[in-house]
Amino acid sequence: MLSLKTCTVYNKPSRFEQTSNMYPPLITTITILSLLHLTTSTIPPIHLPLTRRNGSFSSPSTANLTSLTHTLLETSSRFLATERIVSHNHVMRVPRTHPLPRTYTLFPPGTTPLQPGAFLLGEVGLPGTWFARIGLGEPPQEMDWDLSFLSGDLVVVETGRRFGEGGSGGFREGGTLGLRGCREAGDVLGIGKRGVKVGFALCRPSRSWVGGLGRSGGLVGVAGGEGLRQVGVGNGFMGELQRAGVLDERWGGVWSVVLINGREGVWSIGGTAGKIVREIEEEISGELERLEGHDGLRREKKALNTPFIIGPPSAVRTLYASISGARPLPPPYSHFYSYPCFNAPEIHFEFGSFRAAVMQGARDEGTFSPGGRFSLGRAERGSGFCVGMVVEGVFDEWGEGNGMEDVWVLGEPFFRDVQVAFDWKEKKTGMQKA
Repeated sequence: MLSLKTCTVYNKPSRFEQTSNMYPPLITTITILSLLHLTTSTIPPIHLPLTRRNGSFSSPSTANLTSLTHTLLETSSRFLATERIVSHNHVMRVPRTHPLPRTYTLFPPGTTPLQPGAFLLGEVGLPGTWFARIGLGEPPQEMDWDLSFLSGDLVVVETGRRFGEGGSGGFREGGTLGLRGCREAGDVLGIGKRGVKVGFALCRPSRSWVGGLGRSGGLVGVAGGEGLRQVGVGNGFMGELQRAGVLDERWGGVWSVVLINGREGVWSIGGTAGKIVREIEEEISGELERLEGHDGLRREKKALNTPFIIGPPSAVRTLYASISGARPLPPPYSHFYSYPCFNAPEIHFEFGSFRAAVMQGARDEGTFSPGGRFSLGRAERGSGFCVGMVVEGVFDEWGEGNGMEDVWVLGEPFFRDVQVAFDWKEKKTGMQKA
């Protein structure tokens, strides 16, 4: 069935208007292939608390446009660590082998440099990233595990004291892997109410290279594409848990994320958050879209560690043209748009028959920004215009042709309003209003 993905903007009537207006929608197309009803599994899901490192994304009364531009460029550059290739009549996304001279020199952004010419997709310990605290070893040693949507591997990055020196009774270290700087390893992961023996890659950046100055920690790669698995140890995080019998055989490939506020969320493995978050149903019944190809490449990407919603420039321009009084900011901040603070729009995303309003309501307790959750702060001090949360992408400006130019990146604001579930085995994703 062919369906339309729609982003619709409604303007709330302001104090100065007598009537409200409804504007035409923005439309791009996706294909809805099947329906999946997540019934109650025989083994209950595992729920882990998620935390945003360094707290909520800063949103002061007046927007710091220099900082916002830096964050946009830094966040966008992480997607350039991969490139597309054609393999067995399929488009796959794989770690980058061709450098981008204008964006980096020694290693791609968003990666962990291991040795000259060798890098690991993803980084650990970055400010603003979401992580879960899980014990590893016997007895368990608490470790922060960062979620990465750009990697498919389960990895421990070690830049200080060697992990095996902690005295874990279940630790084993094997031979070297194809990715230089990484070795095969295994230990007991404290997941749920039991310990699970898992295989992972133990990566030690060279101390004579820039990566040796980085942070230690765990990386849980949740990307669905096989091309984004660099180390090939075990079956990845979800595969290792299902192999150990911790997850339900049928629904064990499903995991979901919902953010409760700007600092806390719930990561559910083997199902959805259900009663844990606001007593919503444990069943997601909605259209599920099969990922295009084998690399998880679609017309929109879910990226939890992105503080904005990033869209193709032409689509973002059309969106703000539908908001009365909205206008682009002057260079060098022209990727951002302003709108009347007290006439905040209603933004609706549609995926097939599923429709959800996003970025509505006031800011979290302890934070303030006029214009509500759609606002990044006032455009200027004392101004009646606020900077919008939906921003133009910069991928086309880099002239890289990486397939990201016409892609929406749905970041944190989307996960605040929509519970997103991913089927790791079937390469599908589903949504329901959180």
